[in-house]
Amino acid sequence: MNYPISATEKQKILKKRISYNDLKRWNALSTLLVTKEHMDSKKSVYFGINNISDEETFLKWIGVKNPHSFTVAEVLQTSVHPHFKCWLLFRQELIPQAVMGYWGLDMCRKILLKTNAGNLDFRYNYLLQVKLAWLQNEVSLGNLMYATRKAKTIYEDCFMGGDERAKTEAYAVYAAMQEDPFTSYRMLFEAMNRTAENTSEVYSDILQIIANSLQ
Repeated sequence: MNYPISATEKQKILKKRISYNDLKRWNALSTLLVTKEHMDSKKSVYFGINNISDEETFLKWIGVKNPHSFTVAEVLQTSVHPHFKCWLLFRQELIPQAVMGYWGLDMCRKILLKTNAGNLDFRYNYLLQVKLAWLQNEVSLGNLMYATRKAKTIYEDCFMGGDERAKTEAYAVYAAMQEDPFTSYRMLFEAMNRTAENTSEVYSDILQIIANSLQ
């Protein structure tokens, strides 16, 4: 879906630089090392982190042109595992909250496309339009909170109903309505996992959303 991100803002985001000091501040290397330590060896090979042992191997794994400073555009183009890209890009230092909100709306719509059997609840589109309007500063936070409570009620009703497809759809909409983009992302990731064949597909879908929004 096309969102009102200007060409100037897109270029500003793509040119934002991430330094190695940023990675240190975000505990990137230490997080990967701990992850590898507690991960099955087959899985660490799948994620491509089995050979990471120090700063040098970590920088080589990232594979960007300038290992001490690289742009968002370079992150999108590098061949590291999509999980690391998503972990790196969902940061308020890099991405405006509204843009992350647009990503969340697209994640939600991706879920609805996968689960919908031609009988989508008519209320969902209205609720997502409220979230979009809030991201564009067209409605108040109070309006968003009211719509979020409505989404929660729909989800609770669907949860009691027991239909897995309906529960996933309702949960995805409730997740997309969250004010905090990071809370929304975590919830939407969980919902996307329910509709995907594997987690890799989820990460790939999210990165495709990100890349499309910045074209």
